[in-house]
Amino acid sequence: MFGIRIFAALALLSAVAACDDDSAKSGLGTLFAGEVSGEFTGKVVGDGVLKRQAAGDAGGQGFFYLADNEGTRDLGVTFVLPNNVAPGHHPIASAGDAEKGKVFSVRIDRDLGSTLHSMEKNAEGYLDIVRFPTDGGKGPVTGTYDVTVEDAEGKAVRVTGVFDFVAK
Repeated sequence: MFGIRIFAALALLSAVAACDDDSAKSGLGTLFAGEVSGEFTGKVVGDGVLKRQAAGDAGGQGFFYLADNEGTRDLGVTFVLPNNVAPGHHPIASAGDAEKGKVFSVRIDRDLGSTLHSMEKNAEGYLDIVRFPTDGGKGPVTGTYDVTVEDAEGKAVRVTGVFDFVAK
């Protein structure tokens, strides 16, 4: 089953890269890509970012951000990972500020020009991590994801995709 998901994710990665000149130039190894469906549709394409947050940022335990890119973007995916993250199949849950870094969670952001629309309620799905730096620092980060989230009004989107980049 896992092999089928990887094959499907690589097929999605090829399709997204073929549709986006910038990502096609970057090639494998520097990509975080996804397809959005539901309340709105779109593509997520970025270089991939892994950032460790200090222990003081989450009740003394620290955590990681895994995202398509940094800063404001038209459409973005940001995962929050516990400090003890390792390769494997990880269920996604909604996390309030008190749970940040204790569970695997996700937020979808959409820039609407004058406002940023964030979706992180009723999150479900998975994050499959195949490779992750053993020291949590620099190194390859590879995997797939399939998540569904809602906004405050109950409007939902599903995002499926892959990531394969080297954390710097």
